[in-house]
This record gives sequence, structure tokens and C-alpha cells, in this order.
Amino acid sequence: MNVPALSQPATLISETSQPESPVACRIREIRQSALAMLSHALRSPLISDSQRAVATAKAAGCHDIWQLIKWHTAVIKYVAEVKAGVRLSHPEPEQAQEPEPARIEPQVPEVTAAGTAQKQAVLRGDGGGQGGRTRQYRPARRMSAEKLVRLRAANQARRDAVEQRRVPMPMWAETPRLTALPGGLCWSGQGEVPEVGKALMVSRNGGLSGKATVRGYFHAEGFLGLVADFENIPAKYQQAPRSLFVFGRDVQPIAA
Repeated sequence: MNVPALSQPATLISETSQPESPVACRIREIRQSALAMLSHALRSPLISDSQRAVATAKAAGCHDIWQLIKWHTAVIKYVAEVKAGVRLSHPEPEQAQEPEPARIEPQVPEVTAAGTAQKQAVLRGDGGGQGGRTRQYRPARRMSAEKLVRLRAANQARRDAVEQRRVPMPMWAETPRLTALPGGLCWSGQGEVPEVGKALMVSRNGGLSGKATVRGYFHAEGFLGLVADFENIPAKYQQAPRSLFVFGRDVQPIAA
């Protein structure tokens, strides 16, 4: 198909009887240059005649120079992608051959039946006798209770460390975990720090004494202390919250 060139001014620029100003003359020259560039790009053999005809018709009625330049850039990019194999060139409508229905119709039930048979073989797990893969599942591994407790304790310790850096635990504040307290505290008692729920004997002069169990922990002035839950609390100590706070030197473990 022979398409007229875009650079012909007789088909693109209308004649006017008035003299043309220098600015209008310069705009016309720039537009003709843009049209010439687009026409040269459309001469590529990778562009079909139908595409070339549509682009020529649009460019002939376009007076926007910037739009012509964008179309030229798009054509150059399209040709480069077709050469690189990224895009496929559009064939001419008369050259496109549609597949014959007589050849496709017999193949449809065969493909469907084969796909159904393969799917049923996979679901059965026998592979259909053609080397199919069998689904095998490993039995679930159960975690022991001791390991689960250790993992939870380690996870809680990491969260307590982050919280301690963000908001330090204040003095005389009760907490159920040692990991929630700041590091470097001194334990004034003998042996290890008793765990929560352990029974002990508290003996101190002028203070609340007797049998108690560990309810929590606290810290004050660099020392680690226990929050004791006494069995019997006299009335004079019920209004004193710090009477339940004891240090290690006042604690003696009870033999089991």
C-alpha cells in the first residue's frame, strides 16, 4: 500500500491569504520537521501497512508538535522491541490465517479426557501408571513440654529486655518475672533467688514475719527483693503495702 509522505506541506498545511508571521513560520517548520521524523520512522518494514495508514491519518490532522514527537518516540521504541523479540509485530489482517475448526474440534474432548484422568490419578496417589508423583506427608513432630516452656521463657525474656530499654522498671514496683528487672542487682540472701510460688520463712526485727510464698520481685537501691504473700497479716500491717517487700537477708528457705 502506497501511503503519501507526511512531509508534503500541500496536504498538511492550509493555504492562507494573509502574510505569515516569523513565529508562525518557525512553528510550521518545526511541525514539518516532526512530521518528517515520524514519516521516516513509519517506513520501517516491521510496521504493517494498516498501522502506517492509521498513524499517517492521525499525524495529518494533529497540530500539536509535542504529541507528534511523542508518537515518533513510541514508533522508535516499538520497532526496537520488535527487533529484540520483546514484542510481536502485528500481521496484516488478510495474512492472518484462522485455525480450521475441523482440526480443533476432535482435539478438545481428547485433551479434556487426558487432563481429567491425570487429575484423578494424582488424587488417588497411584500416579496413573505413568510415573506420576505420589503425595506423601511426614507425620507432625510434637514439641516436648520442657522445650515449649524454655522457648516461651526465652521469648518473654527478649520482650522484657526491649521493654526495659524503653521504659525502665521503677523501684518498689512489683513484677512477676526477674527478666523484667534491670541487670546488675545484688541479692543479699543465701543461695539462689527463690522462684515464684516457693515457700519461705521471713524473719525481721520490727517487721512482718512468718511463713510466706514468693509472689513477685522488686528492686530498690541496687538490691533485689521479694514480694512475699504471708499466710497471716496483722491488722497494723494491712495498710502498709511495703510490709510485703522483703530482702534476701530476711529470708530463709523452708526445707521440703
